[in-house]
Amino acid sequence: MRRYGACLLCWLSIALVCGRSWNSQKSFWTISGIPSFNSQSATFTYIRIIDDGLTKKEIDASDLTFKIDFGKPIGTPVTVSCGQGKTCVNWMQQNLITAQLVKSEADTSSLWQPGLSKTWSEITVKGPSHSYTFNHKGEQLFGGPVEDLYPSNLDVKEHAPYTTSEGGHHFKNTADAVVERVWYTSGGRGIRVSEETPLFIDSNEERLVLSAKNELPYPTSNPLVSSRITMVVEENVKKAWIAMNANLRKVSPPEISVRKAMISTWVAFKRDITQQKVIDFAKTIKSKQLDIGIIGVDDGWETCYGSQIFDKTKFPDPKAMVDELHQMGHTVTLWVHPFVNLECEAHDRLKDYLVKYDDGTILTSTWWNGQGGMINFLNESAVEFYTNRLRKLQEDYDLDGFKFDAGEVSYIYGLNQNFTLAYPNSWTRSYVEMAAQFGPLGEVRVGAGTPNANIRQRLQDLNSVWSVEGHGLAAVIPAMLGLTVAGYGATIPDMIGGNAYNEEVGKELYVRWMQLNTFLPVMQFSILPWSFDDETLKLTQNSIALHEEYSPYMMDLFYDTGLLPVVSPLWMIEPNTKEALTCNDEFLVGDQILVAPVVKQGAVTRDVYFPAGVWKDMETGTVYEGPKTVKDFPAPLTKLPWFVRQRFATTP
Repeated sequence: MRRYGACLLCWLSIALVCGRSWNSQKSFWTISGIPSFNSQSATFTYIRIIDDGLTKKEIDASDLTFKIDFGKPIGTPVTVSCGQGKTCVNWMQQNLITAQLVKSEADTSSLWQPGLSKTWSEITVKGPSHSYTFNHKGEQLFGGPVEDLYPSNLDVKEHAPYTTSEGGHHFKNTADAVVERVWYTSGGRGIRVSEETPLFIDSNEERLVLSAKNELPYPTSNPLVSSRITMVVEENVKKAWIAMNANLRKVSPPEISVRKAMISTWVAFKRDITQQKVIDFAKTIKSKQLDIGIIGVDDGWETCYGSQIFDKTKFPDPKAMVDELHQMGHTVTLWVHPFVNLECEAHDRLKDYLVKYDDGTILTSTWWNGQGGMINFLNESAVEFYTNRLRKLQEDYDLDGFKFDAGEVSYIYGLNQNFTLAYPNSWTRSYVEMAAQFGPLGEVRVGAGTPNANIRQRLQDLNSVWSVEGHGLAAVIPAMLGLTVAGYGATIPDMIGGNAYNEEVGKELYVRWMQLNTFLPVMQFSILPWSFDDETLKLTQNSIALHEEYSPYMMDLFYDTGLLPVVSPLWMIEPNTKEALTCNDEFLVGDQILVAPVVKQGAVTRDVYFPAGVWKDMETGTVYEGPKTVKDFPAPLTKLPWFVRQRFATTP
């Protein structure tokens, strides 16, 4: 038995399987070429074979090459025998094994449904810092942090720690609020990184580099780095997505949250809300014949941030308010968060439940409503306390659900300098799992390993501007598609018209935003349509009615046991064309409704790409057969271009 070097240990297992392509009369194989090894890296290439029943043809698979790099020489690679069904490569230095690679067969049944996966690899590495490099030049990349750019190869990241953070779309060196560790390429690769891997990402138009390093914000004491990735190789991105999500459990939101529009008090009142204002708000909504289901009581109801006690000077009888809203036919939710501000008397009283540094000092975090401590959702007692406190709020006031704000681990300053957390995203995951106990009427804006959580996932707060760069209207579709790619189904596109922080919202921006939301799972209002003019109110009433008319189809998709998403990228029905792969201003509802809203200021026409199929304009009755692009499609302010699929086109 050889001794292992104390400084390095690395092993790698790769399994290759082949079979008939899913839902196709063709079959394909992806077989490994001869791998190459040198003193610091291993490179794997593949050959893809297509069999149409008559001939077998080798096709270019250079896009499937990937490299594992230790960044420095670690010894001489030597191939050795290491057991039945396994091939090993040891890196040797002065008669010691400094690293080891193991290639072995693996059981796919635990990862994917039988028959869906074709070629897959499970790779585990232990040793010094290392990286996995996937070149995707000429392909499109999907997945990674949910941001405003789609496909993901448009989103440049540089050595970004893969932990939840607010506003990552503005910075190259941070991720964002939703960070599922999965990527896809248009050529059919699916790549998933384990939650325990201390992951950093570099990404651009040509390559994706996944690095494993024991550097901040991860623990730094262990000289050995562990990582694990899983890769599936399919014919295209759609089939790779299906294979990687075969065990995905769909979240089915309550029908009221999909069928009816919702409205928040946030933009209308900001923090200046009272019980009387909420009641008057609801009465005005009713008088304007706006068909609203959920009313969300937002920021401004607590005595201080973190007390979770109604301010009785503003809300003298919260139960009476909720009862009246219920009598008016509304469902009522309440805004909550994980902070306890310094000036709040609860800060001292709840000190045992707050995040503390290793020396026992209570963490102080800065957030948009001041400075305070944070509930430690990795502490079972804290989770129990916070959960019980929310349940008491529900029982005392008959509340229907909660809007859970924040939850990004980036609010824990000094992470793994003063506060040790082996897996930083576990704090976010625990927060989401706690919130999910209150059911799918609730909503969160963060995610890390939580697509299966029984709660709705919303986008981060949007600004009341047009551009992608400003995190405005044009960012909605890319971000919603990003949530779909990440595995989230019950999604919320934030507020129509944005949050109106410092911007003046005009009629055109409001109407175009409302049109875009008509065929998304949730229409959430906060800016009041009657504040513009009667035409805007009428357009809003019509959009709400249209949304409700087609909501049964959305609910059918939620309840269906298949994987077809409610908000689908065009490649769900056309996975092999550049137009469908790169389209970021249209989306599908399932595979039957095509929506092409206007997202550019001043535009009254737009180009519409019709994917394969026959599509009917439900307003004019005109039929369009795809795949093709119709230039300058008429879209005056009063028109949302949307189309219903009439029949399936035959795919060669």
